[in-house]
Amino acid sequence: MANDERLEWEKLPTEELVAELEYTGLQLPPGLIDEIVRRGAEALPYLGRLVTDARRWESEDDDRWAPIFALHLLGAIGDPAAAPYIVEALRLDPDPDEIVENTPTVIAHLGPEAIPEFARFLLDERAYGLMRAVAADGLAAIAVLHPQTRPAVLGFLRRFVEEAPKRDPEAVTGVILSLTELRDREAMPAIVQAFRAGRVDQDLVTIEDVHDGMRSPETISRDWHYTGDPLAFFSEERLEALRKKQRNGRPDRGVPGTP
Repeated sequence: MANDERLEWEKLPTEELVAELEYTGLQLPPGLIDEIVRRGAEALPYLGRLVTDARRWESEDDDRWAPIFALHLLGAIGDPAAAPYIVEALRLDPDPDEIVENTPTVIAHLGPEAIPEFARFLLDERAYGLMRAVAADGLAAIAVLHPQTRPAVLGFLRRFVEEAPKRDPEAVTGVILSLTELRDREAMPAIVQAFRAGRVDQDLVTIEDVHDGMRSPETISRDWHYTGDPLAFFSEERLEALRKKQRNGRPDRGVPGTP
């Protein structure tokens, strides 16, 4: 039966294959996700269309799952050409629960070539601060999965905090949290100045929190938020957890933590 279903998916043009995500809801048919990943770069424009569709992010119907499925599939395919689609999705400012927890590891799996796209977005003062913080976490995640990029990423994030007086406090706060996760003690002078200048949301993090974090062992490499496999989102265990939340009247799509 599984082989028959796989063969049926193989017959579909890529555009039609990806369009199936609009109708499945959480009852994903066997083989669909694997076949979309197998199509690779060919699937990017169709997945990009879903992840940047504002109407579907706000939908109350089964198609509300399509953009979050597309987001994770873009990470699973791992092509840096997906970066502009994810940036456009962040510009939509979707419900935080549905994008904040899962997007950094998706960004990480796009690899070092995606850094410039997310760095430009982080610097864009027209964009929402929280979504820029998501991009900062994505850059931190790239630095973890691709250690050769770590010096450049840290330098860029430090400079952002040094410019805190002209940056959105929500974005500054997010970057400080990313630097703390990376245990970048060299950033402490700039972080202290950002706090003194009143450019940090202290409801989210205090200077004492930062000091405590910097003194602690680094744990970011074990955190699914930064280094998890995007395909794990489609595990039966994870999907069943989402179905349970939906049955209980909590249809949030971005369940945090390890699948």
